[in-house]
Amino acid sequence: GARVTVRTLTAREVNADNSNSPEVTHYNMAYAQYHRLLGSSAKAVHTVDFYESEAVTRRFQEKKAEFARDKKPIKEIWVFHGTPDIANVAKICSGGLKVGGR
Repeated sequence: GARVTVRTLTAREVNADNSNSPEVTHYNMAYAQYHRLLGSSAKAVHTVDFYESEAVTRRFQEKKAEFARDKKPIKEIWVFHGTPDIANVAKICSGGLKVGGR
């Protein structure tokens, strides 16, 4: 499969890091979105895993360029989904999220 890089960020690391690194930005966005979605039922966040795959990123950029050429909207939005099986995480991160199994 595609090579996937994983970096686990802890809340302590993020709070000590004043940079605008992509990892810190993604941590803060994921943290905020999680708390907005779950409200008072949200559990404490101790870590956020930051996954990166060059192959998935390349396919995403190619699809975005195709949409732009076809005059389709290319505005990105943040979404969350769950999986009952932790083994699915590696599949999603190396092959991308397949909407409707495609």
